[in-house]
Amino acid sequence: MLVTRALYTLAPKLKQNMLQQAAIRGDYIALCWLIASLVVVPVLLSISLPDNQHYSNWLIFGYILLTSISLSLYIRKPKPKALAWYAVLSYSGLCGYTLISNNDLSALFWPCLAPPLIIASLGIRTGLLMLCVFLAALYSLLALSAFEVVNWVPAYPKYVSWLLGITLLGLSLLAVITESIVQEMFTNSKALTEKLRHQALKDELTGLANRRAMRQSLSQEMARSHRTGKALSLLMVDIDHFKQINDTHGHDVGDQALKWVAEIFRHILRASDIASRWGGEEFLILLPETDIKEAQEVAERIRTTIDHQLLPEFPPEAHFTVSCGVANSMIPQDVPINDIDSLINLADEHLYHAKSSGRNRVEPNNSDH
Repeated sequence: MLVTRALYTLAPKLKQNMLQQAAIRGDYIALCWLIASLVVVPVLLSISLPDNQHYSNWLIFGYILLTSISLSLYIRKPKPKALAWYAVLSYSGLCGYTLISNNDLSALFWPCLAPPLIIASLGIRTGLLMLCVFLAALYSLLALSAFEVVNWVPAYPKYVSWLLGITLLGLSLLAVITESIVQEMFTNSKALTEKLRHQALKDELTGLANRRAMRQSLSQEMARSHRTGKALSLLMVDIDHFKQINDTHGHDVGDQALKWVAEIFRHILRASDIASRWGGEEFLILLPETDIKEAQEVAERIRTTIDHQLLPEFPPEAHFTVSCGVANSMIPQDVPINDIDSLINLADEHLYHAKSSGRNRVEPNNSDH
C-alpha cells in the first residue's frame, strides 16, 4: 500500500519539479532507489548472507520497516535531501554489513552501486565528500581483511581487493562525469525555461508585458482591489494615424515609434504600474490603487511628453501623437466595476471617444470629474 501510494502520488510531483530544484532531483533518485530496494535488497541479502546467521532475517525485517517508515514520513512532509541522505547511509551500512558478514565474493558486488547512488543523490560536492568517507571505510575493511589484522572480517583474496578498489575508482570517476553533464543540462534547461517564460510574458518588440501577462496582472490586481476596497485604473493608449506612419515612412519607423512610446512609459510610470502592448499600436496600462484624477494626470503626462518631443532619427513629418482612454473601477461610485473585461471595454470606449473628438487627447478629461 505504501509503495503504491508513493509511486502514484509523490513520484510524479518530484519528477515534475526535478528540473526546477536540484535538491528535489536528488530526492527523486533516492525515492526510486528505496522503492526498488524494498523488493531487491531482501532478496539479495537472503541469497548472499550465510544461512547460519539467523540475525540476518532481523536485518532484512529492520531494513524494510525503517525504509517504509522513512518513505511514509517523507510522503507526509517532504524535506529536501532527507530521503537522499537516508538512501546513501542505509546502502552504505548494507555494504559494510555484507563485507563483514559474508565469506564469499558476492559481497564485493554491493559497493559497486554506491558511487553512482551517492553522487546522483547528493550532488557532486557533497557526494564526493561522502564518497571519500565511504571509500576510506571500505578500503580500511579490505586492508584489515588482506593483512589479517582482525578475525571478524572475512579474508578476501588480495588481488580481488585491488580489483575492487580500481573498479570503484573508475565508477566514481564515471559517476562524477555523468553528474557534471546532468547538472550542466539542468542549468541550461532551467535557463531556457526562464527565457521561454520571459518570452511568453513579454512583447518581443517593446519589451513590455504582452496581452497574456497583462490579463494575469489584471486578475491579481482586481482581486486585491476587492479585498482592500481601493480603486484601480486603466489607460488605453493608441498611437494616432499609425497606419499612415507605416505606409508613408515604412515599418522600421513604425517599430521605432512603438519602442519609443514604451520607453516613455518606463520613465513616467511607477514601479508598481504595469504597461503592456495590447495589440498593434495599442497599449494598456494598469495603475493599481489609483483614483480617476490621478490616472487622468498620468495619461495627460504621457500624451504631452509624446506630443512635445521629436525623435532624432525620425523625419520631422513623422511626428505623431497618442490618444488615451481612462477607466476606473470605482467610477461611477454607486456601481463599482468588478469585472476585468468591463473595465477594459470602458477604457476602450473612452479611447474611441478621444479619437472621434479629434485625437491627441485624454478621455474623460479632468474637467469631466
